[in-house]
Amino acid sequence: MGCDCQNGTSTTAVDPCRRVNYSLGMILGVDDFVQESTYHSSHREALARLALGWGTLSGLQASIDPAEKTGDPKSQVRIGPGAALLPNGKLVHVDCDQCCDATKWVGELDATTFLPSGAPPKQSGNWARAWVTLSFCESKCVDVPVPGDPCRTDDKLVAPSRVQDGFHLDLSWSRPEQTEEDAIRDFFQWTLSIGVDQNATGSEEELLNAIRDAAKEWIGRPAGSTIVPSDFQAGTPPASLFYKEELLRSVLRLWTTELRPLWSVSCSDASRPAANAIALAGLWIPLKKIESKKDGSEKIEPKWVFDDTRSVELDLSQRPNLLSLRAVQEMVKDLKETVASSTVVPATTIAAGTNFGMASSVGSSAQYARADHSHGTPPLPASVGRQKTPYELVAAGELVLNLDGDNLVEPEIVSSYHSSAKVVFANLQTLRILLAYDRREIPKLSRNRIIQLLPVIVEESTNRILLAIERNLKHSEEFGNDVDVVRIDSLDEKFAAKRISFQYQVFEFASPRPIKEPIVIERVRK
Repeated sequence: MGCDCQNGTSTTAVDPCRRVNYSLGMILGVDDFVQESTYHSSHREALARLALGWGTLSGLQASIDPAEKTGDPKSQVRIGPGAALLPNGKLVHVDCDQCCDATKWVGELDATTFLPSGAPPKQSGNWARAWVTLSFCESKCVDVPVPGDPCRTDDKLVAPSRVQDGFHLDLSWSRPEQTEEDAIRDFFQWTLSIGVDQNATGSEEELLNAIRDAAKEWIGRPAGSTIVPSDFQAGTPPASLFYKEELLRSVLRLWTTELRPLWSVSCSDASRPAANAIALAGLWIPLKKIESKKDGSEKIEPKWVFDDTRSVELDLSQRPNLLSLRAVQEMVKDLKETVASSTVVPATTIAAGTNFGMASSVGSSAQYARADHSHGTPPLPASVGRQKTPYELVAAGELVLNLDGDNLVEPEIVSSYHSSAKVVFANLQTLRILLAYDRREIPKLSRNRIIQLLPVIVEESTNRILLAIERNLKHSEEFGNDVDVVRIDSLDEKFAAKRISFQYQVFEFASPRPIKEPIVIERVRK
């Protein structure tokens, strides 16, 4: 687009990207005022379309009126007053109720060319889907006298001085173009179904490439192609795909810079003009087939007409709606408060975990476990002698560590079996606990053993903790080989919990060959 107008008498097409440069002594004509008006209106519409979006702003409720007589089908569609932003940025108002009888609109349809289009949920038979559409229109009004040729006709004596905004409600067999609306729904449904895990190890590029791969049919679509892919984000996210919360910003950047331009209209691309209409409702219209004759002919032709034994059904699932920023602000605030203050009921039972060979389970209860809960331990054996079983519990216990600032109080032994504990090292991020075994009960500790560690935070805390068995030459020289050193690391900057509890169980097992090091089952408290 362009304009080479130099004065107020040019009749060149208006360029929406130009505005009038006023100067002293400049002669202004109609073209100049039209140019100025076009510039401002086009920018307002582009701002509304790109920054706010489009859809129903308020009102415009769609409904089906009750039948006038009992037993008659419901066929009259009603649209209430309201306002909407159209895909081209136009603001349109409907000032009062508008009604339409679908029976009269359908009339007779040629059954050889018109095909039914499915059926609404829980219905069968022949149905056709129509759409209630709203578009913007304008008209010129308020005639005023204008100067001109003295020999002009009467219709040239006056000219309209105002342009009146209006609306046009219609029924259509085709839905107005709303590619961006469908893409927004599909993209965010797809991406928000990806699991969020702050411990995820995947990179930002892996996450973005997975999203790009789902949209590859659109990304690889040739320019100007009329072939429309069947989906925006194909399939579902891979089950192994997780991302950290801070990567959400990268996902939104990908949407803005790469994907949205594929699906939205452009204010500078005349080949992709924005639609001047939106869908307010989908209508399922019941049809039946009849045989009718052409005027003046004996030939019988099949026709589709409205089935007066069934009623029109409404479908609002594809209607675009646009919330005000104030409504979005309050919704986000309320959602945050709801999540933060939701009432969760404490559990009254706990799944036993004291047997071998139990299958893992994520559980299904929404109740929370109390901080002092316990899974229990196997009963004390009747004899401490070696048992003829593949696994034998040789030591167990539960400790509570009380942290007071930089100081650590000696462990509080809740329970112990053939073992004792002692703190041998402590700082703000690491604790080392020495597990010594009762040599009277365990004269020789076998290397064929399994050590199971289970951390529990006694006080409510978000501190993440890792428990592990630490072995090195220094420990062997200082404490001997028949002990275990439990290392407790805070995965955060320092310990946030004031009281930390952990349980340990040590099992020996039968093996034809001795192993070099004990097997350690480590647990991380997230």
